Amino acid sequence: MKKLLLLVVVALSALTLSACNVLEQLIPQDTVDLQETMMSTRNFLVTTNVGLYVEDERQGLLPGRSDSRLGSGVVFHEDDEYYYVLSSYHVIEPTHSGESTYEVKPYGEDPENTIPSELIFYCEASDLALLRFDSTSADMNVIDIHTRYGESLRRGELIFAVGNPSGIDSVVTFGEYIRRVTIDRVEFPVIAHNAQIYPGNSGGLLADLHGNLIGINNWSSQSLDQNYAVGLDEIHEFLEASEHPFNFE
Repeated sequence: MKKLLLLVVVALSALTLSACNVLEQLIPQDTVDLQETMMSTRNFLVTTNVGLYVEDERQGLLPGRSDSRLGSGVVFHEDDEYYYVLSSYHVIEPTHSGESTYEVKPYGEDPENTIPSELIFYCEASDLALLRFDSTSADMNVIDIHTRYGESLRRGELIFAVGNPSGIDSVVTFGEYIRRVTIDRVEFPVIAHNAQIYPGNSGGLLADLHGNLIGINNWSSQSLDQNYAVGLDEIHEFLEASEHPFNFE
């Protein structure tokens, strides 16, 4: 009986090894490498993403009334005191009739554990905003905004979008870069891509396969099945205009 069981175990082991060899032959190594790269990039990108919570205190006819908005942002710089976050102007949209407060929620944190942040610069024309928050309040990774600066994107290039739609933590989608296009909302060409984004993704990152920032997602077009992001050229111009001492070398 023991010999029979041993033969069965040996036979099953041989079949398993044979099946593994067949799978290795059917699945090319470059496909396995791509999957591993995608998972590694995905795991990194979510640690640079923050949810952005905006609350406006309205004054005047309806004192005490507040309006809340949700969006996304990405940490792109760190110094001794702060993490710096890129987001969208139309997410933060400062009010002239009351006070606005801004809070961020890093990836993996409880929705109740938000961190106060400060709006330090914005540009309506480019639909970009710059915020910062205390660097001792969270352990974040910082996305690279320099590697793809000045480098053309390739049509069909694999890209990732990360955001917090409806406050859901760090939703990652992927798709392809399509082309540069012009749209009515801004006066410069924007990135068109087909990675799915949802309400609440505004201000979220758009990155390449290796986790380098290539844009900030701001707009979508369901009728054309494509979405739009502000590219790195405009992002760098915006940051230089902010007059904060970021390293652009």
